[in-house]
Amino acid sequence: SVTLPPKTGIMFQFRAYSTRKGVITEYYQLMTQVGNDRKQNALLDTMISGEFVNPTLSFSENKMHFKYSWQHGADFHLISKDLEITNVSQLPTSFNIKVQPPFSVSKDTFSLIPGRSCSLRVDFDPSLKADRVSGFTRSKLQIAHADHHHKEYVNLMGEVCFPNLKLESNLINFGSIMNETNKTVTLTMSNVGEMPLNYEWYFLEDHIFREKTAEELNGRSFRKKDKDIFTVNEIFDILPMNGYLAPGESETVEFLYNALLSQKVKATAICAAEGGPEYQVQLIGDSSLMTYKFNTKSLDYGVLPFNEYDGRDFSLENTGKVTFEYRINLDTIKRKGLIDVTPSSGFIKGFEKQKFHVRMCPGYPDVVDEHFFIEIAHFEPEKITLKANAIFPAMVLDLPRHENPDFLRNLVPPETGEFTSLITKMT
Repeated sequence: SVTLPPKTGIMFQFRAYSTRKGVITEYYQLMTQVGNDRKQNALLDTMISGEFVNPTLSFSENKMHFKYSWQHGADFHLISKDLEITNVSQLPTSFNIKVQPPFSVSKDTFSLIPGRSCSLRVDFDPSLKADRVSGFTRSKLQIAHADHHHKEYVNLMGEVCFPNLKLESNLINFGSIMNETNKTVTLTMSNVGEMPLNYEWYFLEDHIFREKTAEELNGRSFRKKDKDIFTVNEIFDILPMNGYLAPGESETVEFLYNALLSQKVKATAICAAEGGPEYQVQLIGDSSLMTYKFNTKSLDYGVLPFNEYDGRDFSLENTGKVTFEYRINLDTIKRKGLIDVTPSSGFIKGFEKQKFHVRMCPGYPDVVDEHFFIEIAHFEPEKITLKANAIFPAMVLDLPRHENPDFLRNLVPPETGEFTSLITKMT
């Protein structure tokens, strides 16, 4: 409210503020109260109307795409594009531009009157992709208007293309094999880039050291011929060591492990793609003597009915680290169908045990003394013996008997003469 002395005036100023755009109309009424009047009277009705607009810019591109492709012998360089910005709103505007690396702009502050345009250079720096893995970087160019909450954006996408490989695995585990043997494992690698590439394999380590045995540590070993240091190439090898791959082409690489040490060994193979990243493959190998033992090699079934089955068990234990193969050989069994052995073949891993079940049915009364063989890897076959006494039900009676020759004559016809001597003895 305002009190005006006689013959004075006042000017009212209206300020408009709106959180939404569009035409907004409001009505105001000026009330007066003269002297000691208690009642207010309407003096003036005023309509106030205004159109509220967002500051709006138009861009020559709403999405900017930058692409860098590696070239042999060429240094990294910025990829630049120009963006034209036009003020298409009815009011002048000032705005700031913000962007995150690897993108940058030539200028970050602008003022434009309606209908005017300006040019902005946007740069993309591919050298910030330090891992050299091909891919995309997405970001936004943010335009913030001064004294206004409205923001506008331009999408940015940077693409980098380097020579890249895809390896089937980053781990090669040869398992445990026999000493003084070797094993080969293959790995497939592919060129997943859009450009041809040259690659080369090398080992991160130079040497592999032999671990001392317990006897050597205690000073009780006198072996002098064993080497303590081996070059990594004596233990592991890679074929091919280098090569060329066209885009989309694949190649099979062979990794060879020579079991010269009775211990677990590790090494790291690195494949370097020229202009691209380095890929690591962990190599693990182990070697040992092949050893085993039986809990028994003789199965005794005792006395059993000749027409019934009976079973006995024995076990074979792998006491080493090397997996070996076994097979049951029944060719030496004279009485076919005498026994049935399960399982008949398979593999036993290091420090594991296999149980065998042998079922026997003699088939006719007799003393059983047989054997079969179990063949283990490269060793001489092991002999498993079988013993049993197969019987049939029988009865022996010892009762008083009254000798009656007439009975015997009726039992055996006289003309046969078969029991003549027997009757003579009984009478």
